[in-house]
Amino acid sequence: MRFNDIINELKNLDAPELATLNKAVVTQAKILSNHNSALNKAKFSVGDQVKFRGRYSDEIGTIKRIKTKKAIIDTGASRNWDVPLSLLSAV
Repeated sequence: MRFNDIINELKNLDAPELATLNKAVVTQAKILSNHNSALNKAKFSVGDQVKFRGRYSDEIGTIKRIKTKKAIIDTGASRNWDVPLSLLSAV
């Protein structure tokens, strides 16, 4: 079944079916997020130079600490950032 077919079939579902579908989609999204976080956690280590999108521009810094799903990044501008691992890329 194609994505557009699934979207079109949504109008045929009742409220309990939509709630069940929503729970399944959220569960699958969490599984993918956890998997991506685990991959990125294995890819980076303390001391690595990384790049990420800050509030206004791209930021470059060094990983100070890696947590479960985020890393503490020192940008050298007297502030540390708590950045999700999925948003980091190697420099």
